[in-house]
Amino acid sequence: MRRAWPFVLALLGGCAALRSFWGEHRPHGVPATALRVPGAEARAAGVAFDDFAAQLASRRAEPAESTEANPDGGGVSSTRAEPTASERECASNPGTYDTWIYPGDAGTSLVVEFWPRWQVCYGEGAVVFGGGAHYEIDARSFSILNKEMWE
Repeated sequence: MRRAWPFVLALLGGCAALRSFWGEHRPHGVPATALRVPGAEARAAGVAFDDFAAQLASRRAEPAESTEANPDGGGVSSTRAEPTASERECASNPGTYDTWIYPGDAGTSLVVEFWPRWQVCYGEGAVVFGGGAHYEIDARSFSILNKEMWE
């Protein structure tokens, strides 16, 4: 029996190593590029996203201070701080933001952050600061505990 232990350990280790070659089980028809988002995280992201999209829509309804054309033809120029109307419209689209989700304080909340992808609206190499939001969502009731909009 003592001689069998190394063989059993090697067998179990080999099975674990082989399993690591295959990814998690995917339902039929789900491509390998799909991401799995657990239910609680998806629900928290949905709550935060709905509120964030409403905030962006209310900002879109506000009149712009300046909508002059960018003299260099794209991005945000160093001489003009205000975006054009099309850039402002693009930045008001929630689809131009990445969503990040992580556990909050001792697992009682989920933190959802929206970070802008400015190159989508202003072009590659544009240097723009601000934008996005930080939400803390209660892990049980899925209500918004804290919200911070980044200007």
